[in-house]
Amino acid sequence: MADDYERFLSYDWSDERWRAYLNGLHPPPSQEQIVKYKKKWYKKRLEGKCRQWRPT
Repeated sequence: MADDYERFLSYDWSDERWRAYLNGLHPPPSQEQIVKYKKKWYKKRLEGKCRQWRPT
């Protein structure tokens, strides 16, 4: 599980697919909400069936 979370943290968030998804959210999320959307997008697009992460 720690490896999954480390990959999530080290992901290059300048990826065009992520940027397109983020720019398509209406209303735009606040800074506090972006982590939630990142996790959701990462799990669905890159990890598929990965486990739930709990930040430390």
